[in-house]
Amino acid sequence: MTIRKEKQFDFNGKTLKAEELTAVQIDEWRTSLDAEKGVAPPLPDMLLNRSIPLSAVRLAVPDLTDADLGAAPSELAKIYDAVEEVNPFFLKMTENMATLGEALLNLDN
Repeated sequence: MTIRKEKQFDFNGKTLKAEELTAVQIDEWRTSLDAEKGVAPPLPDMLLNRSIPLSAVRLAVPDLTDADLGAAPSELAKIYDAVEEVNPFFLKMTENMATLGEALLNLDN
């Protein structure tokens, strides 16, 4: 049995829980990225400009609903803050992926 970090937080009038993603969940998320190629990022990702994308936030906060995503950006930030707090290794990985992607895009420049 694995013990994972978790954090409960208030959001939009209810209590949600952010959970630390397992290595298996992170790997499944990573391999699912190919399906997202060429798809515009969801609005919360564009508004908040965080390293952990909404697709991974949904994995970490299983009770998050589509209706929740209509909240004010300041409320949405609470979700991302909680997910980042309990997923520091995943956060670092996504930051490294972004840095590598930017470097690869700039190879020709």
